[in-house]
Amino acid sequence: MTDKREMILTQMLTILQAVPGLAGVYRDVGPLNPTGDQGVANLPAAILLDGDERPRVSTLGTSFGAVPSASVMTLDPEVWIVLMPRINMLNDGVGEELSDFRVKVLKAVLNNESLVAMLGANGEIEYRGCTTDMKQGRTIEGQICLFFGLTYALNYAQL
Repeated sequence: MTDKREMILTQMLTILQAVPGLAGVYRDVGPLNPTGDQGVANLPAAILLDGDERPRVSTLGTSFGAVPSASVMTLDPEVWIVLMPRINMLNDGVGEELSDFRVKVLKAVLNNESLVAMLGANGEIEYRGCTTDMKQGRTIEGQICLFFGLTYALNYAQL
């Protein structure tokens, strides 16, 4: 059987591949360099980073030494949107484009019936906000990171 965590992340990648306007969708890659050794990256792009996984509620002290049969887990993936750098320092339209992709990604993730079904009855999709590089002391190139918390039951017998 496939690991539920992996199934959820694969579904997130599928969701991102359907977001209009993205030229590339990647998983667990470092920063995209549009002028790197491998040529121009497909930008604008989404990068899905797996993030952390942890129990939603601690089960310490409740199982009296026995291994519980399941735990409610929270997976914290990050979705980065990386725009094509502008040709001048004015960054015309960067803020608006980042906001547009934010809305598209949120609508796609929060309304995906397959993802909701995969998370199950105890599941939850939580949007935890975003951060951009549009701030003093940051790169100011056109990137936004959306933070999610995906809660699901991990059945140890199905591993």
